[in-house]
Amino acid sequence: MKKNMTVIVIAFACCSLAFANKGDKETFDLFATTGYGIGIGGRDVGPTITTTNGSIVNKDDNFLNFGRGIKLEGGASYRLMDHLAGQASVCYNFGVPGIKQETITSIGAATNSLTQEYSFSTLGVKALLKPSFQVLDLIDVYTNFGIGLDFAFSSVQVTQNNTGVGEYHATIKDSNWPAIVFIGALGADYPLGTSMILYGEIYCESMSFMTSKQEISDSNFPTGTPYATKVINYEKDATDRSTPPETPGSNLGIRIGVRFPIF
Repeated sequence: MKKNMTVIVIAFACCSLAFANKGDKETFDLFATTGYGIGIGGRDVGPTITTTNGSIVNKDDNFLNFGRGIKLEGGASYRLMDHLAGQASVCYNFGVPGIKQETITSIGAATNSLTQEYSFSTLGVKALLKPSFQVLDLIDVYTNFGIGLDFAFSSVQVTQNNTGVGEYHATIKDSNWPAIVFIGALGADYPLGTSMILYGEIYCESMSFMTSKQEISDSNFPTGTPYATKVINYEKDATDRSTPPETPGSNLGIRIGVRFPIF
C-alpha cells in the first residue's frame, strides 16, 4: 500500500505543473514503445550455490520479480483538453534475462545438481491521464498516471542430475490471479516531423501477483518426492492448505517510443 501511495503522490505532484501550460496540438494519435524494467523487490527463490567436499565455494541470491525485463507497449491517446489527454494501451513484458537457480554439490568424484529455470511474462491493459506542458519550442514535457490490469504467466523447468543415478526432470506451470497496477511516469516529446513524434519517459509501476495453482507435469521424479506429477491448488485465507506464493511485479524503468498523430 505504501508503494502504491508513493506512485500516486509523485504523479499528482508532477501534475501541479502540467495544468499551467498548453499541451500538444494533435487530437488523436497512435504510439508504440519499448524499454526495460528494473524490479523493485522480489520473491526469494533460493540461492545458486556450489559446495565442494562440504565447503561452499560460491553463492548468489536469486529474487523473482514479474515486472523485470523487456517491455513492449502500443496504444492510442485522445486529447480531452489543450493540456490533458486520455491514453489506453496494451502492454507485454517478458523476463529477459531469466532466473536460473542451481544447487551443485560435489563430494570426491560424485556430483549432484538441482537446477530450476524460471520463465515469466505479463500481458495487461492500461488507462491513464496525460497532462502536458511546453518547456521549449519543440519539446513538450508530460506526466502519466493511472491504473492497469496485468496477467502473469510463469513456469519453472526443473532438472536434477546425480552421478550414477541419472537425470530427473519436471515442468511446473503456475496460474496467477491478475493484479491491479498503479502507474506513474514523467516524459518528454520531440517532433521528428509532422507525422512522427519521438518520446522518452521514466516510469514506475506498482503491483504484486499471487499464485492460484501449480501444475507439475512431464515429470519422471519418483512418486512422493516434491517434483512428482501433481496439482497444487491455493486459496487465500484457507486453513487446510498452504498460503499462496506472492511474487512482486513493481518496477522502475526507462522507455523510448514513437507517436503518430492521426488528426
